[in-house]
Amino acid sequence: TRRHGCVLLHYLAGNGVEDEHQIVPANAPESASVLFDAGADQVVDATTNIYGGGGGSTPLVALVSSVHPHEAGVQAELVQLFCEAGAAVNGIDDDCLPISTALGFRYPKAAAALAACGAKIDNLPVAAGIGRLDLVDSYLDESSKLVSRDCHFPNPQHDRFPQSVAPHPAATLQQTLVFACMSGHTTIAQRLLDQGVDVNGGPRQGITALHECCYQGQAEAAHLLLQHGADPTIRDEMWNSTAIGWADGGKQTALIEWLFENPRLDILDAVELQRYGTVRRLLQADPDLANAPDGQGVALRYAAFKGDMPMAKLLLEFNADPALRNESGFSALDYAKRSGNKAMIDLLITQNPTETGE
Repeated sequence: TRRHGCVLLHYLAGNGVEDEHQIVPANAPESASVLFDAGADQVVDATTNIYGGGGGSTPLVALVSSVHPHEAGVQAELVQLFCEAGAAVNGIDDDCLPISTALGFRYPKAAAALAACGAKIDNLPVAAGIGRLDLVDSYLDESSKLVSRDCHFPNPQHDRFPQSVAPHPAATLQQTLVFACMSGHTTIAQRLLDQGVDVNGGPRQGITALHECCYQGQAEAAHLLLQHGADPTIRDEMWNSTAIGWADGGKQTALIEWLFENPRLDILDAVELQRYGTVRRLLQADPDLANAPDGQGVALRYAAFKGDMPMAKLLLEFNADPALRNESGFSALDYAKRSGNKAMIDLLITQNPTETGE
């Protein structure tokens, strides 16, 4: 009866409903069974007023795009229960929206569960995302003439990958590599790299295979990509983050440590993650990095914003310029003032007497 029109299954998926009700407990599969025993199978494909309505608003699509069942560790099991109760595994419009949504939102286990429930695999990126090496090989075989259907993957939005046969467009092949690495299917990734797929290609807002596998903690895939020339300092166009930034977003501690051992580093990652020894080493090799990136002064402004006195002192030791301003006209001192950090304010004024603390 609420404005969004959601049924209880949407609440179970923790998506599209009020924020305070987006809670998915560990026993959610048991709750799902109770609901279905009571007749919720009659509304398993209910459309609502969320996410544009129609096929994108059903409980199954809500489930496979929701972080809450994923974090509770029950997303794949709920997918199976929803499908057993009659949810349209290929979407109510038969457009394969559930499986493309699961992959687009970075839930490869949910995508695999949909495939196990009979979801169609009608394009090359999806085949790679769920580990179907046989299908990938068939799609790549020019003699097979196997058609990779028109497809798209929400989050982020992007131009559709058009229908094609081998040799497929570069963007389609790059997204195939992204999904293979995101899901940890390194044999498929190796096959694609052997065929010359661009290891640094990012057809969806510059998000590369290395970004995605670092977020997921797929260490073997990350090693493979770096061996083939992946650049860990590339920043995507959606979050402006490097491979280390994506690993940090995914809380992949071991992978972060390994990436910091790589000789190719972005000093801003070391500044943000408070790697003082790494910052000093990079500055000793190239003092100009004190005003990273490219003389814009982001590093010092970040340290000031966070109140990181040791980092600010280290950057200033290598002649970071506290007078540099961002596109909005703010300097490091401005950020220190905003946070009310008197010690940081005094430090920056000492380094740049033309500024005042007022």
